[in-house]
Amino acid sequence: MLPTWRTEAWPDGGKSSSSSAIFFDLGASLYNKGVGGASTKWFVDEYRARGIPFDRIYAWEATPHTDAEIYGAMPEAVVDRIAYYNVPVDATVGAKHNPWRTLRAVATPSDFVLVKIDIDNSTVEEALIAELLEDRALASLVDELYFEHHVLRTPMWGYGWRFLTKTKHTLVDSYDFFGMLRELGIRAHSWV
Repeated sequence: MLPTWRTEAWPDGGKSSSSSAIFFDLGASLYNKGVGGASTKWFVDEYRARGIPFDRIYAWEATPHTDAEIYGAMPEAVVDRIAYYNVPVDATVGAKHNPWRTLRAVATPSDFVLVKIDIDNSTVEEALIAELLEDRALASLVDELYFEHHVLRTPMWGYGWRFLTKTKHTLVDSYDFFGMLRELGIRAHSWV
């Protein structure tokens, strides 16, 4: 994975006052811990180190947590910028908790938008990717995407993925998805 640097996000040397850096974390767990690690913290730290501090963070997590669990370890600078939805992502087009609906409402083409999809529900994840691939206006809002694509017979099956994978897709399909995302101009990474 090669995360974007500030000069890649805004090649003109810096972002304008009308542009923002926005992170959508679908499958956020908790800020500094989760089954697969502290992904929100990792993204905040890695992108800040590359000159891209997030102006806004939108996070969805289906596992119920108390406010103390959600915000306790979160730095104040993140608390001031995050909208944390402790509900499942809804892949239904236009649904209240469909992250693409929110993305359309808050982002502009001049913004740097990063999306991470890792909700461990193949049906919902693949529906979100399909919507992104089918809607060029939506795709034009996403600059970078990390996607944990659960596929049949992946080497990760021995690490519990066989229980998360309810799909007909294979690794070949995954390569196709990533290729199509990149053809749309999205810097797409496999996330594990």
